[in-house]
Amino acid sequence: MAFKFVHTADIHLDSPLKSLALRDAGLAELVGNASRATFSRIVDLCLSEEVQALLIAGDLYDSGQTSMKTARFLAQEMERLASAGTCAGEVARLRAAQRDLAEDLCARMRCSTVDEARARLDGVDADALAARAEIRT
Repeated sequence: MAFKFVHTADIHLDSPLKSLALRDAGLAELVGNASRATFSRIVDLCLSEEVQALLIAGDLYDSGQTSMKTARFLAQEMERLASAGTCAGEVARLRAAQRDLAEDLCARMRCSTVDEARARLDGVDADALAARAEIRT
């Protein structure tokens, strides 16, 4: 039996588009709603294709802070998927996770920059380093 899924990435709900808003408030609102409209169309695709899962990678939100309007919107779209028996899952924000790991490693190594940490790690066995630093996944 085939497993059908839809994969999407970097939706960036609530993207502020600050520079656009300064020039044209109406256009900023139109473009700002585009990410929601696109996400709704992705959900429509999942429903019409009767997929088993929606995989969301990258940044679902534009930042760590979301509005209640966006939270309500996302809950409604997820309910549409759940009602059809479609699972939805989000892969952690990879770039943010990589940045956090790099900053943590830099702090552990007492480096002032991530580039300094990279230079010091050149040629170091990653498994040995992880064991020594007690980094757990």
